[in-house]
Amino acid sequence: MIDSMKDLHWDIRPSPQFGTVEVRVMDTPLTLAQAIHIAGFIQTLACWLLTERPFKHQPDDYLLYPFNRYQACRYGLDGTLTDVRSGEQRSIRQEILQLADRLAPSPIS
Repeated sequence: MIDSMKDLHWDIRPSPQFGTVEVRVMDTPLTLAQAIHIAGFIQTLACWLLTERPFKHQPDDYLLYPFNRYQACRYGLDGTLTDVRSGEQRSIRQEILQLADRLAPSPIS
């Protein structure tokens, strides 16, 4: 039975109590510095997604999510991501570097 939002376990979920979004996938960084970098990256990514709206959501966008998530959990940066629209496989490491390049000019407001 679901009594509250705390009973729903997602990788990303809204937190109505705090008015924030919780990102639970990377919640075990080894150092405080790593936690700060991850939080900054996620905040910058969220700002960029809200302002740029770089893609339009499609119903099939989540079809490959379990596979891509497994790749990230099992292989880390050495894993591959499969693009749901093109079927193209790309290195997680390269995807993150390309995303960081796109986000670099994005200010956090």
